[in-house]
Amino acid sequence: MYLCYDVDMWSIYGMDIRLLKEHPEYKEQIKLLPTRWEKVNKIKKEEDRLRSIAAGILLSYGLRENGIDLDACQLIMGTHGKPQVAGCEGLHFNLSHTGNYAVAVFSDAPVGIDIEHRRALKQTLLDKCFTKDEQAWIQSQPDKEMAFVRLWTAKESYVKWSGEGITFPLNCIAVHRRENGIASYPKKDGIAFYREGILQPVSFAEYDEIPDYHICVCTESEKENVAEIIWLQEDSFS
Repeated sequence: MYLCYDVDMWSIYGMDIRLLKEHPEYKEQIKLLPTRWEKVNKIKKEEDRLRSIAAGILLSYGLRENGIDLDACQLIMGTHGKPQVAGCEGLHFNLSHTGNYAVAVFSDAPVGIDIEHRRALKQTLLDKCFTKDEQAWIQSQPDKEMAFVRLWTAKESYVKWSGEGITFPLNCIAVHRRENGIASYPKKDGIAFYREGILQPVSFAEYDEIPDYHICVCTESEKENVAEIIWLQEDSFS
């Protein structure tokens, strides 16, 4: 089963990689994108390969939904490795995967997405990636591990939105909570994002429908946040 969020001018698709274990034939879908298939074939660990295949299937599906001819589709990489479709400047997408899930987002403007699952807190990582205020907020929350994940996915989706990737210390960007706290789906107005003290022109949408997982999408500030969840059935592969 696919998971799809349709959000105004952007859409998010998700997939449980366990579906590939139950239906190995679905792996063939990724061969519609030769460059993605080449990348998958270089991955040695089976679980990592399945996640990459799932992301590729979602990419294929999303491109088809946006009227892209996969036979003529060529993926190119930006300066820091963010993929895009050659000749399709008006379509932007981003991929992420972890654990049992892969996600993909499509938009008419730059966009970033990150999915992460619950993880144990490590002080070395906290010091490296979070400000003192962020660390204090994490420690004040009843579920510290998922609080960490919420801030982590916000930062990751931002660097993927910008196309820079992790090319600078993550503790130089800071997530600030507004009066109503960190945003929860379907709100986007709960996060203010600063980089070296300068407010960034971005907004975030968070999704936590999957237990112990969190998804965050970073888009331009003016994007509307009207969302509903749509489940696509297995016949979406056809």
